[in-house]
Amino acid sequence: MSDVRELIPELDLISVERTSLIPAEKPKRVNPAPIRRKRNKAIRSIEITAAVSLAINVIQSIIIYILKPGIF
Repeated sequence: MSDVRELIPELDLISVERTSLIPAEKPKRVNPAPIRRKRNKAIRSIEITAAVSLAINVIQSIIIYILKPGIF
């Protein structure tokens, strides 16, 4: 074992002792309601943006159809 440590001196920097056998404290449980509200708001915003974009496209296609040469 000592010959390996002579070949790789960086191994001396690694601690071989065990740190702790006591289990770490469990993190406090996070309330999912604010996260869910934020996600729902983002989804609602995306849906509204998609609906407005679709409505603008419909209006634009109607205007182009009306203004197309040769119809009126």
